[in-house]
Amino acid sequence: MRVFSFFVVFLLFIFPTGAQVPNAGLEQWTLKPFNVPTDYWITSNYQFVPAYGVDNASRVAGSAGAHAIRLETVVQGDTLPAYVANTIGDIGVGEGGQPYSVMATGVKGSFRYNMAVGDSACLIVIFKKNTAVIATDVFKVGGSQATFKAFNFPLSLTTVPDTVILAMTSGNPGDFSAPEWKGMTPGSWIEWDELAFTGTGVTPIPDGGFERWTAKQHEYPTDWTDGDPEAWFRNMTGAVKRSTDAYKGSYAAQLNTLYDTINNYYVEIGTLTTGQVPVNTMPDVLTGYYKYSTPGNDTAMVRVMYYDADGMALNFSVVMYLQPVASYTKFELELDPSSHPPMAESMAVLVTSSAEFGIWGPIDPVPGSILMIDEIGFKNATHVDAPKLLPSVSVYPNPTSDVLHITCKHSPDNTLVLITDALGKTVYTGSMTNGHTTVPMRQFPAGNYFYRLMPGNMVLGGTFMKQ
Repeated sequence: MRVFSFFVVFLLFIFPTGAQVPNAGLEQWTLKPFNVPTDYWITSNYQFVPAYGVDNASRVAGSAGAHAIRLETVVQGDTLPAYVANTIGDIGVGEGGQPYSVMATGVKGSFRYNMAVGDSACLIVIFKKNTAVIATDVFKVGGSQATFKAFNFPLSLTTVPDTVILAMTSGNPGDFSAPEWKGMTPGSWIEWDELAFTGTGVTPIPDGGFERWTAKQHEYPTDWTDGDPEAWFRNMTGAVKRSTDAYKGSYAAQLNTLYDTINNYYVEIGTLTTGQVPVNTMPDVLTGYYKYSTPGNDTAMVRVMYYDADGMALNFSVVMYLQPVASYTKFELELDPSSHPPMAESMAVLVTSSAEFGIWGPIDPVPGSILMIDEIGFKNATHVDAPKLLPSVSVYPNPTSDVLHITCKHSPDNTLVLITDALGKTVYTGSMTNGHTTVPMRQFPAGNYFYRLMPGNMVLGGTFMKQ
């Protein structure tokens, strides 16, 4: 599943000390109302409301019509820049956009703003033809302007395009092809209005005046993070729901695997994640109750992930696959304290309505799969086993240009090996023999790749580069 690459911010909340899953019974739910522009535009609200409860792209009074859009960089644990764009694709590589086939010479509109020293808002305009980028313009706005002021920026377009990408930000992304923001400052804001192209025969930018808005609301279990921002971009807002069909108490969480009927291809997996739970004594079991149905060959998944004292993810997790059952059934995921990574200081729980890969290899998520989950919690260790040898991974050479060697000591034969590209597409599937495998890489394009190993019920992973 892809996200808006240079805008994406990954969330991990921190909870009080103790190996307890917060809101374990899923009884507390939070409702967050927010507004978004209708149809053509996508805003940071779709990303940050589910993840942080923050809507930093808002409707305000306009310069000519009734409304304009305000983008403001805010702090909610992390620094969150606001944005609005006409695509959910990766702008850094010119992905996505909307049809446009007129030779525009400029882009105009009005704005007012108050940018912190060293920070600047951006207007990004990218034109494409036959999927290739043919022109890119980035206009930066700094300083302060109390009232709406007209602007008219010249474009570098020299060939009639077939697609346009538009994006506006409240902060300076620097090199917007890179996954970082440089100099963005909380409190910087800008209001955009009356956006239009200039030139002979130009066609209007749909809702360039930001007049049409839609009221939405997001409900999620308190102290959990749910869903994938891209599902929200596509208005697929039913991946996680509150349900009265509970094992205990009033509510449970219903996780759904959905299909995008508009774009006719995208599958969204219902996902719930706790924040990092600090632990003094590592628990030996994660328990809970579930029931699961699927119209195809699918399986749900529960995973426990481990983090060091700095909150960095360790190359280790433990997973359990939940098979279809018609009524609530208890699951127990054995964590084995003697096998915990020695640097682990906290844990997090991930639950999904489809696993994407299973015991025997990759599987396709099946739309219509439904997971009901309730009463999730850790059980403290009550026994001490002899220390076990943890699987240890080495990947070489890195970077590689021809072959990649992966060694996983102390792993069983037939350990599953998956290689995915930067967009999450599985490009290689194999298995290990005697703790080793060789992956041919010559035919793959240059770039960053991810490996995932599954010795037993563990999941190990990391990254490497193909030159």
